[in-house]
Amino acid sequence: MTRNEHKESVDQLDAFNAALKGGITVAEFLGTYRQVMEFVHAAGLIGKFRLAADPLKKLRAEVAPVVRFARCHVAPEDRIQFPLNDSVPDCNVWHGDGRHRLIEVTAMQGMERFHTMTELNETGCGRGHTGLTDDRSAKDFHREMDQERRMFSTAEIEETYVRGFEIAVNRKLNNTGADTLLIDGPPDTLSEDRWHAMRPMLTAVVKNHPHRDIFVVAIGGEGPCLQIK
Repeated sequence: MTRNEHKESVDQLDAFNAALKGGITVAEFLGTYRQVMEFVHAAGLIGKFRLAADPLKKLRAEVAPVVRFARCHVAPEDRIQFPLNDSVPDCNVWHGDGRHRLIEVTAMQGMERFHTMTELNETGCGRGHTGLTDDRSAKDFHREMDQERRMFSTAEIEETYVRGFEIAVNRKLNNTGADTLLIDGPPDTLSEDRWHAMRPMLTAVVKNHPHRDIFVVAIGGEGPCLQIK
């Protein structure tokens, strides 16, 4: 990327972030996000986006999961705002019925995502699943990534994801200012139908969780946009 292209990308992100901080309609939010992502691809920044690396950390870690949620569960005329200040909530939504929804976003299978996206960036082809959850060591992940890719049954993937979901929600047991928790899940290893089939197991995990609403969402592909609680 040239210096001018880098400046253009930073300027466009700064303008988007300024709009998010001020608050815009959901229709404006989704339309502008689409334009920003087109620019991210054109500017060769998709590798940084996959890894939630600067200057795209907030875009990937906080904004993108809310995009998926908003497409499924928020009206175009509702208003949305992102503080972008590392505090809770990560996002505010004002619904037409008067509800002010306070959203917190957290990643599920974050270690797996980091390693598989690094592989994709370096080789052009990344594996979809490792069989490991975020409670495993870095050494375990490095050992797995050094091996040849292997096949996993649907049942094995589901077992891993139920455990991964439990780890993600348990990180947020001390609810400090949000009523809605978005679990940023794996994109398309499992179909949405399989996520629906897993829903009773996931619901049991969060039966007594302090958040009022909990959703599993995934950016792109055919991944989930599923309310668990």
